[in-house]
Amino acid sequence: MPINDLTYQYEEAHDKTLMEKISVCEMARVISSTGSMVNLQPLCHQLVDGQYVIQPPLLNVPIAGIQGGGFTFKPDYKTGDIGIVIYCDHDKDNFLMTGRDGRPNTLRVHDKSDAFFLGGITTGNLPSGLYFGNSGNFIQITDAGLKISGDVTIDGNVVINNIVFRSHTHSGVTAGGSSTGGPQ
Repeated sequence: MPINDLTYQYEEAHDKTLMEKISVCEMARVISSTGSMVNLQPLCHQLVDGQYVIQPPLLNVPIAGIQGGGFTFKPDYKTGDIGIVIYCDHDKDNFLMTGRDGRPNTLRVHDKSDAFFLGGITTGNLPSGLYFGNSGNFIQITDAGLKISGDVTIDGNVVINNIVFRSHTHSGVTAGGSSTGGPQ
């Protein structure tokens, strides 16, 4: 049976209208941050009545950190940082309140109310290796080794080549007002 052109056009227009209402993910810029939530400005303008308009901000969006094995990696996002907003298939509120699986509180699907922010979209030249930091302070791990730039504060013991720095002593030094020589 041949496909009727008008039926096909109607179905295409209907499907397009439905898809336009589904939110999956989009890029956004941080407007402000509270540490566990961010306010975001979506970066792509939205087509409304034939005109592209700036989308309204997304408010109080939980930050999606990376967590596993008892460890958490969650950057401290700042105004201007860019990332991806992910929209859940279903209402996320029940999970956020209880931390457990269960029925969603509403029948919302792919709704912007059910967003999480995953930051870290960057452009341009990126440092090589595993890199944590900003322009002045960073830790970088490459095939050549480990590099730390910035002040380091260690609360605990430091052991280098089996020397415990909190309790190590120097031999051959006479007590008094003099200092020892430099490291050898």
